Amino acid sequence: MQPRALLLDAATFSFKKRPTYPQGHHCWLPAATLVNYLSSLPAQPQSRRDFTLRYGLLNPLDPRQDSDIMSSSNETRTKPAIARDFVRMLVLETDEQHPDDHQERGSFGDVFDSLFKKAGHEHDPPLGVETVIRFVAEDKGGSVPSMEEMDDVHTILITGSMYDAHGDAPWILKLVEFIQILWQKRPDIRFSGVCFGHQILCRALGGKIDSTPDSKWELAHTPIKLTPIGARLFNNPKNGTIHLHQMHQDHVVYPPSSSTTHLLPEQNDRDIHVWGASETTEVQGVYIRGRLFTTQGHLGFDEDMVHRQIEMRLQAGSIDEEKDREQLENAKDTAEWQHDGVVVMMMMMICYTPMLA
Repeated sequence: MQPRALLLDAATFSFKKRPTYPQGHHCWLPAATLVNYLSSLPAQPQSRRDFTLRYGLLNPLDPRQDSDIMSSSNETRTKPAIARDFVRMLVLETDEQHPDDHQERGSFGDVFDSLFKKAGHEHDPPLGVETVIRFVAEDKGGSVPSMEEMDDVHTILITGSMYDAHGDAPWILKLVEFIQILWQKRPDIRFSGVCFGHQILCRALGGKIDSTPDSKWELAHTPIKLTPIGARLFNNPKNGTIHLHQMHQDHVVYPPSSSTTHLLPEQNDRDIHVWGASETTEVQGVYIRGRLFTTQGHLGFDEDMVHRQIEMRLQAGSIDEEKDREQLENAKDTAEWQHDGVVVMMMMMICYTPMLA
């Protein structure tokens, strides 16, 4: 008999067929959703892009094993899946890690590769994720990809950054144009973004990005109140709230809609949803059925990363110790708290295919 639901255990990244109560957060996902998702995965493509550097098979549970290779190159890198059937995810890195975080966990792309592979490793049958990592901040040696390099890509994830998503740096404008062209020419590709990635995707699709009111920082562990569609997506939470680490002073003022761009036909407006809001940020994430899932909050931050990301912003002068004292104290107190990054990551993964209403 098929189980009625599967439990995502956020502490061990595994699916279980009966309720368990591990330390940490958990949520229910309908069994039919997961079954449909697994059965919809594309077969392994035969071709391989010649612009990538390919490694041998890696242990998905050890993100540091190839750190000597990944520590010195901004070239496109591919981290293979270990399953026969897999999704090829292009991670567009929009900034560099703190040096200590890079030494311990690799680049932002490596962090996401590790998170997604850990989740897929526990699936039965295994859920493969092949991660292509591309550094795109051109003033730091990166390059925005071309359409010709998208042939074998199934999903795109855009990372966080210290850059302003509403800025006019040449590479940011080029990235916005790239997203817009890809959105029109490749309706099969699913888009996702975190923090800066969330904002730049919304900008490309007609949303407005600006500083938060009074340029207030939102830092570290933050409660996010789910909207009705958010509660339905996460099938959740007891009190309709999840928690994520935040690290931003800009926000999405209003989400994409047909009234602000020709990329979203009017008849599709009913499929564009904000899934959560916080006290500071009304648009914590956007969901467009079958195309896009974004989050303002971070999925892979731990205590050390929170402190080091704050340190980088203090050194850059974007966080003011006096003006932002309250937010800094809150971040110091909550950086070690558990959060729902794994749960949001799994929803992002599932939303790569258009199965949820």
